[in-house]
Parts: sequence; structure tokens; C-alpha cells
Amino acid sequence: LTMAADSAWGLGLLDDAKRYGHEAIALADDPRLEPIVWAYADLAQIAIFEGDVEASLELLRTGAAHPADRRDRVNLAYLILVGGAVGQQLPDDELAQAMTRINEAGVPMAIALALNGRAASVARDDPATAIELQRQVVDVLESSGNRLLEQVSRAQLVILLANADDPDLALAGFVDTVNAWRINGDTALAVGIGHLVVLLAQLGHYLGAAQLYGAATRTILLDALVPELEATMAIAREAIGDDAFRGARAAGGALSYQAAGELACDLITHARAELTSGL
Repeated sequence: LTMAADSAWGLGLLDDAKRYGHEAIALADDPRLEPIVWAYADLAQIAIFEGDVEASLELLRTGAAHPADRRDRVNLAYLILVGGAVGQQLPDDELAQAMTRINEAGVPMAIALALNGRAASVARDDPATAIELQRQVVDVLESSGNRLLEQVSRAQLVILLANADDPDLALAGFVDTVNAWRINGDTALAVGIGHLVVLLAQLGHYLGAAQLYGAATRTILLDALVPELEATMAIAREAIGDDAFRGARAAGGALSYQAAGELACDLITHARAELTSGL
């Protein structure tokens, strides 16, 4: 049930994922079954994609407090990850204690998630440290063979590099994320696509950004995890007009993930060419 929930939300089937997740949680204390409480993290991620930050954090607090989480500390790691992403990180002493527990559990995925959350927490005030932490995340996931989360984390590293005023390097880095997304359309990768939308719009590619926005948000909300997205899309709407914006977003939402990925690659190529030529 837990893996069914995980797979369903990855495919964008949020209602199915919630049903499986709640069923899994209901059985978490059944002595006949092996205890696993990752479903709290699945439901928390769904809550984020539905725009409910507080529900997400509360689910993770509950999951992290469950005895079964002590085996791998996955919910505790997700609490650090989401808290960092939405600006509600644990207090310093609790964060240090949580990191110790996660490292002692020794699960690479949990360690990477927690490092990711720390990177998000310091990104605004200390981008160099955030970039170094995110590089550690990529290394942990690459060495442990977690290819999906590795792609997600590479996208987040690209975002940090983009914020460090190297848009060409950032655009080049988004290609791997786009290629992974157009193969499987996994919801976890949509956050990276949301950041690509922001970068493209900031570079003046409003129409293409609106189309890609429609493709990435056809079943989910990204505002909580991509804070700049709403304001950037408002600027794009004003720049191209309401009718053009709505039409582009609808056209993007109708694309297959493969076609949306091709659109994203074309937009990246065009934007990089403009940067190179100085236009």
C-alpha cells in the first residue's frame, strides 16, 4: 500500500495515492505486518502539491514521532526537507539533533533529503554553502543508485546555480531534468520544471514559459515549492496579455509529457542561443 501510494502520486494520481496512503497508515501498527510509515511522507508531499503546507508539516511531524521511523528516519528527513523548502525549518538545536539521528540510521536517501532541506534553509543568505550542500546531496544519491532523486537534486543544484547569476549554466543543467521528466512524467520532477519556467520567464520567454507552466501544473500546484512562480507568471500574463497567457497555458496542459519535454528542450536551446549571441 505504501509503494502503491508512492507510485500513484508520482504519476499524478493524487486521489488514488491518498487512498492508498491512508490505508497504509491505518495498518502501520498492525503486529501482523512489517512496520513502515513512509506513507506519512507520501501524503505530506501530496499536501504540498495541493498547496496545504501546514497539513504537510503536521503529517511529517506525526510520521517522525512514530517508533517505526527510527529504523530509517525517512519522515524526519522529509520534515527537514519540506521545512527548508517552505521557510519553516526546525530550530537549530532540534535540527542538529535530527541530523545526528538521520546520520546514525545510515539510510542514504534520508541523509540526502535532510542535506537538501539544509541547503534550502541557507540558500537565500549563504548561496555558496547551499551549493556545496546540494553537491553533497547529488553525490550521496549518485553513489547509492537513487536515480530519480538524483535527477530531482540535480535540478535543485541547477536552480541554486541560476540564482548565482549564471543563467546559461543553469539552462544547460536543466536538460537532464527535462529529459528524465519527458520519459516518465514523475511528479517529483515537476518542481524542477517549475523553476525552469521561472528562469525562462525572467529571460523574457513569456509565451513558452506559460505553455510549460500549463504542462507542469496540469494536476498539481507548485506555488509552495517554487515561491517565485506565481509572481513570475503574473508578470508573464501582463506581458503577453490575459487571452494569450490562458491560451498558452491551456495548450501546454494538453501536451503529452514527451511533447512538453520537447518544448522545454527547444526553449532551452533558444534561450541559450540568445544569451550566447548577446541578443
